[in-house]
Amino acid sequence: MIIIDGRSRTYCLKESLKHLKENGLIVFDNTLRKRYQESFKNENISILRLKGITPGLPYLEETSIIKINRF
Repeated sequence: MIIIDGRSRTYCLKESLKHLKENGLIVFDNTLRKRYQESFKNENISILRLKGITPGLPYLEETSIIKINRF
């Protein structure tokens, strides 16, 4: 399992996909942010989006579980 949170998330996702083992998962935080949407336009990944309230903040946020589709 690889967890991505903090700075350089787009770069981290790109690099993580190269190193993720079979049946491995990536947990990517704050995936509702527009700046990350381009990173998810990859036909080789599946994304499970989990939306909810951010603790201490009055708005919804999203954390996603990413898996590589291997054929």
